[in-house]
Amino acid sequence: MNPIDPEIAKLVPANVIEKVYDDALAPTLKEAGLIGRDLTKVLRLFTAPLQLLATYQDRLADFLARTVAAVPEPDRIPARPEVAGPVLEKLKYLSPNSELEQRFRSLLSSAIDRRFAHTVRLSHVAVLNQLDSGETILLSKLPRNRPLVLSEFGPFRVRVANLAQFLAVQPEEVLLPYLTHLEALGLISWMYMLPTRTRKTVSEFDPHRVEKLYLTTYGETFMNVCWRGTASIKKPRQSSGRASGNK
Repeated sequence: MNPIDPEIAKLVPANVIEKVYDDALAPTLKEAGLIGRDLTKVLRLFTAPLQLLATYQDRLADFLARTVAAVPEPDRIPARPEVAGPVLEKLKYLSPNSELEQRFRSLLSSAIDRRFAHTVRLSHVAVLNQLDSGETILLSKLPRNRPLVLSEFGPFRVRVANLAQFLAVQPEEVLLPYLTHLEALGLISWMYMLPTRTRKTVSEFDPHRVEKLYLTTYGETFMNVCWRGTASIKKPRQSSGRASGNK
């Protein structure tokens, strides 16, 4: 198993790492009094959990090393436990090198980067935890700082198919549920075409009537935190005061 580098451990609270390790063991067996040699004998009956534990600890060491490597050493600061804890817990359930793992690693890198840490919100962890990989890919395809004009994707009969292809959504039937979910999370919004000059946003997505689709202000901030290193992501402004860290 790969040990956690001491320099990396300084950036992620020790109690967080210890808790993640403890949770990866079999707490119910411990509670039943199966400790030490007895616990070892029992666990030998289950090769998969042992392999999972070893793999997870190696992944944790690699995950933290790559997280820290994304931040220049002079800009590294300790992560807040309430951010680092849920991210490391989630790692146990993510496919290695998946799109979602990359987003969580980016979020944690932002949390230990003094240039970005003030923009990280606790809600970012909760929102990212509700996305699947298809939704994160869709978000990455949306333009920044300008709306997506749906009339550019052809007449109504082909618009959904063309939009799904542009946003890398397969099958296209999940496009509308994806967009509805992202809107409910406050990441995107849209503007409908109305018969009058008035423009307003409404809550039901209809690709035949929506005029523009765009990231909300919160969505832009979320992207800046969870998509570090993306060329279209802007460096956040430094605030003069101390940020609260909550949405």
